[in-house]
Amino acid sequence: MEEIKVKTIIKYLAFMYVTCCVFASVIVSNGGYDILHWRKPFIVVEVSSATIEGVEENGKLWGYDEFGYYRAFNNGEIGDTVTSAFIYNPFNNYYDDISFRFDF
Repeated sequence: MEEIKVKTIIKYLAFMYVTCCVFASVIVSNGGYDILHWRKPFIVVEVSSATIEGVEENGKLWGYDEFGYYRAFNNGEIGDTVTSAFIYNPFNNYYDDISFRFDF
């Protein structure tokens, strides 16, 4: 019975940590990229939209998001608007260390 309580407490603490990190990153990040340079140990989630503008020689689709950053895509057609969510690695402060990317 005691082991179940300890596991429940650990799960609750992990959930609270993730929730607080995401909440803090949303409050601190106002669309700028300053938070990427000092985010450790917070979880930063970035969401941006881009319109597919062309096709590279290797078949990758490309476009620029609203912040002016280049994005490459595997699926879609020219003219499609793609929203991307990026989850940055919370264990370092490298601005290009993206752990997960979701396009929808």
